[in-house]
Amino acid sequence: MQKKSFNTQVLIKVALLSAIAFILMRVFKFPLPAFPTFLEIDFSELPAIVGSIVVGPFVGLGVTVIKNALAFFNSYTGGVGELANLLVSLGYLLPLAFMLRKNKSFKTIVIGLGLGTVAMAIVGAFANYFILIPLYGLEVEKLPFVLTVIIPFNLIKGVIVSIVSAVIIKAMQPALRYLSLKKSN
Repeated sequence: MQKKSFNTQVLIKVALLSAIAFILMRVFKFPLPAFPTFLEIDFSELPAIVGSIVVGPFVGLGVTVIKNALAFFNSYTGGVGELANLLVSLGYLLPLAFMLRKNKSFKTIVIGLGLGTVAMAIVGAFANYFILIPLYGLEVEKLPFVLTVIIPFNLIKGVIVSIVSAVIIKAMQPALRYLSLKKSN
């Protein structure tokens, strides 16, 4: 009986965090000057980060997949933008998820966010070069575009999202500790 209750609680948390992530992805976004308008900063990774810390690393990854699945149904890019967001978000979250398996200290989270920023830039570069630019049908020289637009944008986005996430997580640390302890009881 306990296992069923735990699974229901996890599903509810994933659903709520996914809904929040979807709203952050669609409503609270902004472009950066000097970058194409289809590249936008959003904070939809924050609920996935919180889910990874409170419930477990795979919850954060699930939130990312669900948020992009929801976005797919009202996509203006034919799903290519959502695929791009899914790939770079997973690139951002996987190092953090790996780090959280060993330790959930604030220092570990910050290191995971830093590694995630670098991974986001690398995944974004490869995904754009091999998959996304051809799917978008962009008429650009791929390598210069990836080197001068995609990598810098993802590094800037990763730094901004990491700083905001670190500030929010630091402020929420007592509550996150309580929720993590409550999970284990």
